[in-house]
Amino acid sequence: VYTEIGIFCTLAIFFVGIKTAFGVGVQKNRRSYTYLLFSIMIFLLCDVIWHLAVGGLFFHFYWGLYTIRAIYYVVVSYMCYRCFDYYEHVLDSSYAHASNRKKAFSLIFVFIEIVIMFVNAKTGTVFSFDEHLMLQPEKLYFLVYFFSYIYVTMVCVRTLHYMHREDSYGRQEELFTYAVMPIVPTICGIIEIFFPWLPLLSVSMTLAVIVIYINSLEQLISKDALTGLNNKRQFIRDVTSKIKGANQGQSEEDLYLLMLDLDLFKEINDTYGHDEGDRALETFADLLRQACANLPRRA
Repeated sequence: VYTEIGIFCTLAIFFVGIKTAFGVGVQKNRRSYTYLLFSIMIFLLCDVIWHLAVGGLFFHFYWGLYTIRAIYYVVVSYMCYRCFDYYEHVLDSSYAHASNRKKAFSLIFVFIEIVIMFVNAKTGTVFSFDEHLMLQPEKLYFLVYFFSYIYVTMVCVRTLHYMHREDSYGRQEELFTYAVMPIVPTICGIIEIFFPWLPLLSVSMTLAVIVIYINSLEQLISKDALTGLNNKRQFIRDVTSKIKGANQGQSEEDLYLLMLDLDLFKEINDTYGHDEGDRALETFADLLRQACANLPRRA
């Protein structure tokens, strides 16, 4: 059953990956999300291969099992790195705009994981196999997941930090969803260390991927692609809900509608081009978010 569930989860993520790769959205986010999905699929396949090898189907000898398990741990680290990379693009941080050379430094923990696997092949201080070819955690076994969880911790901490920034006004619900998503697979992964016959990690990761995918679709239909502000569809939905609540006596607050117009905006487009006009709109949107960041309530 474990193998069948793993294959099913791989196919489910593959389907989401196809929809993402040929879908719409911000190009950098879509590309980094596709890379994340690809790394998750590799992990799930490694997990399936490991359980088949342990069951004696193939590679059921010491170095065969060791190679599969070592690749498994490295892939886990790489998958967590891809999660970190995707989240940085979602947050639109300075990392997302850095050069590829600078981004390469964030792979340091993946390289450390690779070194650990080579060193452990000679020392056996991290994990080994007994005479029955059963996996035996050693005194430094925590290292196989330690560096992977550094990526996960950075993802959660940085997302929560961005959620409380003034320029993230209006994205709190979206960022909270992103911050929570890595926690569930992490907990399931820890539980699976003690109960390896339960496919908790593969199922939880698949559900997390689907939730993030659905959340991204909701953002596409409710947010303006250029500014990130609520579009007309979301505006009508919010205002209709507020008016309905006021008419039904669910709220005693006064409702106000503020309409803003950018003076001479057409001249910016005509004089400097539409690219500069887009930058002007993005700047204005950022100013709106900062101005509304401390308001206790909004429409």
